Parts: sequence; structure tokens; C-alpha cells
Amino acid sequence: MTRTHHPGPPRFVDVGDSVELAPRNPRSDVAGTVTWTLVDRPSESTATVGDDPVVHLDPDEPGSDHHELAAPDGIHEQTVRALPSHHRTARFAFGATLLPGDVETLSAVGPFDEFRLGHGRPVREDDEYVLDVPLPPGDHYAIFADDDFEHFQRVETTVDGPGRPRVHLDATVDGASPRRVVWEVVLPLSKAGLATVFIFTFLAGWTEFVVAQTVLSTEQYTLPVGLYLLVSEYSTPWPRFSAFALTFALPIMLVYLVSQRYIEDGLSFGGVEG
Repeated sequence: MTRTHHPGPPRFVDVGDSVELAPRNPRSDVAGTVTWTLVDRPSESTATVGDDPVVHLDPDEPGSDHHELAAPDGIHEQTVRALPSHHRTARFAFGATLLPGDVETLSAVGPFDEFRLGHGRPVREDDEYVLDVPLPPGDHYAIFADDDFEHFQRVETTVDGPGRPRVHLDATVDGASPRRVVWEVVLPLSKAGLATVFIFTFLAGWTEFVVAQTVLSTEQYTLPVGLYLLVSEYSTPWPRFSAFALTFALPIMLVYLVSQRYIEDGLSFGGVEG
């Protein structure tokens, strides 16, 4: 079955942030046959992309970057709209007297740097340790700690401003009933998870051996128990064993073939940043 490599809808990102561009199915077997080309960008921008199947774009000017993805199933367009950065310089500060006098170097970690210890170094100004970080509007916190994390202090700050407008999507606004919301919104988004649960549930029941061997009689048994009973100490009827084994394996193969596209689509959908 042929599947599209279309990279998806337009992407939105702040200037200075990175966005990942990838085909819908960035498998290893398409390497060399899928390439990106920058078609247009803002006049003062110097942002570029590589020619690998998965690339990262770092917009440096507000505006629209237009890209083309050359794939085995054709040429696909991808637009990245870069918005002016809504980050503002925020300052984390706390009194130096709150830490022992033998602490010489500090690190500041938090959601803004993915809690990477040693990435941000506060500096001492008079009786305070301070760290300036560009942050979006809202409430933020940082943890100031020594390199051994024996002494630490949580510091909070607030950045004023409305931030980037957010759109709230609600199917009930268009008159959708709860049943329609589940059927047309929730279930399509849950297909990958439901397919995975279905496969594991089916395998658990289809390959179950211990309970079937203990509870069922020798006249009514499942295929795993039947395969086990065919093997004896002195001989094994291999033609019959092979027929049973093929019958046992076919439903598993069919279930996976039916469900695999939902799992792959779910992995591809959730594996792209932004």
C-alpha cells in the first residue's frame, strides 16, 4: 500500500526557536530519496535547511519560509510561519546569604533549559545571585544549586504580557453532540493506542498456555497446548506439527498487518516536534 510522505499542515514557531521538518513516514529505507529544498524565505533571513529526510529550521526573521519536499510520491510543500518572539528578559534572583559561605559556583536549572545542570550559571551582584533568561509571559521558576546539588533554592519570577494568542478548538461549539465528539475526534486520535492495545490483548489470549493446559481437558484444548502435546520424547509428527504451527501463526500475522498502519501513523504523528 502506497503512503504519502506529505509533511503535514503549516508550522508555527517563534523567531529563535527550532522546528523539525520531516516526512510523514521518515523510515530509514527512504534515505537518499527524500530531500528538502528551501524555496522562499524573508528577505533578511539567512536560515537554511539540509537535504536529509529530517531537518531542523531555525527562523531568524519573522515571516514565512516555504519549503519543498521531494519524495517518491511527488513534490510536497511545507510552510513555516515565524512569529516575532514574545520572549522577554526575566531575572531570577535570591539572597546569597541563603547558601553556605563555602559554595563557590552555582547552576540554575528549570523548564527553560530542560533542567540541564551546569547550563546556566548565576552571577553574584552585591548580596544576590542573579540569572537573566529570555522567557515567555507567565509564571516561571528556577532551582539554584551547587554542582553537587547538596544546597539548593527554588526561585520564582513572573513575566508580564499576554504572550502568543492561543486558539481553543471545541467541537461542541459547532453543535457536535458528545457521541459525535467521541466518534469523530477522540477515536481518530486514539487509533494508534487502540491498535497497540488490541494487538497485545489478542496476543495474550491467543498464546496463553499455562491456564489452558491446567483447566482444559485433553479433548478440548487450544493451539498452544495442541502443539505441546504433539511433541513426544521419541518422535514428533513434523508435517502435522508444521500445519498446526502455520494455523497458529496466521491470525497473528493478519492482526498485525491490519493494525500496523495505525501504529506507524501514530508514531510518525507524535514524533515530530512543534
